[in-house]
Amino acid sequence: MIQEKAIKVLIVDDDPLILDAISFMLKEVGFSPITCNNAKDAITLMKKDSFDTVLSDIKMHGLSGFELLEKIKEVNSELPVILMTGYADVDNAINAIKKGAFDFITKPFIPEHLIQSLKKAVKYHDLILTEIKHKKELELTNEALKNEINKSKFLQEQNIIFRQFAEASGQGMGMADLEGNVTYTNPALSRIIGITKTEDTCQINIRKYYSEEDLPKLENEILPEVFERGHKTLEIPLISANGNITPTIQSIFLIRDEHGKPFYLANVVTDISERKRIENELRDHHDRLEELVTERTEALNERVQDLEKFYEMSVGREMRMIELKKRISQLESELSDYREAKNNINQNNCWEYWDCLPERRNDCPAYKLNSGRSCFDLARNYCPRVGREYDNCWECPWYKIVKSDVKSEKVEGT
Repeated sequence: MIQEKAIKVLIVDDDPLILDAISFMLKEVGFSPITCNNAKDAITLMKKDSFDTVLSDIKMHGLSGFELLEKIKEVNSELPVILMTGYADVDNAINAIKKGAFDFITKPFIPEHLIQSLKKAVKYHDLILTEIKHKKELELTNEALKNEINKSKFLQEQNIIFRQFAEASGQGMGMADLEGNVTYTNPALSRIIGITKTEDTCQINIRKYYSEEDLPKLENEILPEVFERGHKTLEIPLISANGNITPTIQSIFLIRDEHGKPFYLANVVTDISERKRIENELRDHHDRLEELVTERTEALNERVQDLEKFYEMSVGREMRMIELKKRISQLESELSDYREAKNNINQNNCWEYWDCLPERRNDCPAYKLNSGRSCFDLARNYCPRVGREYDNCWECPWYKIVKSDVKSEKVEGT
């Protein structure tokens, strides 16, 4: 819809009277005229401001109206230009239309015709602008539609790829709406929850597959954390349709749309039954090993105690043996000394010390061997005369002989 008060018209003419007359007339009918007395200034104004239409004379000093028309079309090809001339020439009119002029008016003109022509030019300009706008919107719409179609095709391809991946995966995969109603389960998850046909799980709420003990945790902890943080991974069992309990590790997360708004709940489920079985076997094996270690430890402790007792006995016996060996060695040494003393006595070697008693008795081996006892006491054990014929050595003629330093002769029968 054309609003006349907003219509801006650029008037170009080198005759100031014509400019004033047309400007006054257009203001009276609500136009907003801008005047210019040459084409060069008009071009400068057009680069700085926008206009709804241009009204220009053909014959002007400097650039003509035709040349101005060409410059305008270079700057804005959609802007309507009306040319005026004081010469009614059909050739000029045809030439003007060919060059792109919207209308051709001869001077003197009828004001109503001029105003009507300007309104038509403005309306044409509005229609052109509207068409351009609609064309751009249509192009944008088409481009958006193409992008949406391409995106849809891409998503379909991705969906096909995901389906193929999910169907072949050994891990359970499922999706549900935000209320928890199941929309998809892959074969692995269907087996876990005991459903023969995958489509039979649709529209069943996920809460059906959790025990009564775990439902409060699901409602009050798990799902609120998923909606707040976007994901949660935990170990929690699932109950199948036939009541079997399957230990699982579940990774629950949100699927969001392109605007970041939560769209679906998704769950990746790992069956850990085999792992639990192995853990239980390992636990039982560990318990058996601990019992065996305890038994072996007790047996070893008893054995150690027996060994300690045996060691104590062995060490004691060894010490006694060492003491006995020392005593035997000591006795052997004493016996050797006694034998040496006996030999000395038998060889009459001890008599040489008798004459110096008690002065030289410390040098006598018999005295030393007898631990300081009287050599005569020792001599009694070996001398056949002492204790039989004489009470002591002083009575023995041998002693008297030795005492007299008569050592060359021996008493007959000794």
